Amino acid sequence: MKDVIIKNMKKFAKKYILYFIFLFLIVFFFFLFLLIKTYVFDKNAGSIIKTEDQIIIERIGKLVFLPKGETPIIATVSDPEKLLGQPFFIDAKKGDQVLIYTNVKKAYLYNPVENKIVNIASLNIGNVKKSTNILEDLESSDLNNSIGSGEENNF
Repeated sequence: MKDVIIKNMKKFAKKYILYFIFLFLIVFFFFLFLLIKTYVFDKNAGSIIKTEDQIIIERIGKLVFLPKGETPIIATVSDPEKLLGQPFFIDAKKGDQVLIYTNVKKAYLYNPVENKIVNIASLNIGNVKKSTNILEDLESSDLNNSIGSGEENNF
């Protein structure tokens, strides 16, 4: 009886072994892909964003001397109509970049299409303790805070 069972198992194994190996390889490569995607591609997503900011900073740095040792807050002008009453944004266009250096209290308005500095201003940030508060204000498309060139300005 044992011989018959072993003989049947050998026939079954010979007949279906390639299918099992193929199925195992598919599952193995699927999990390998997920592992690589999680640890390689997803971790590089943050560095891609950092690279975009670095490209903006490098392009502006070729046009004007930027402060060293500080990473600026970068915001994009989304609605120039809301900024009409603010002297710093008088020539701003949709898509212009604003670099804000909170430690040295300077702001740069940059037009990436024309690759030109539109305006530079000194800032008085006031009681703002965290630069993330300024970033939230700028990205919210309100941009109701004023920046003026050469004047004390409050965000």
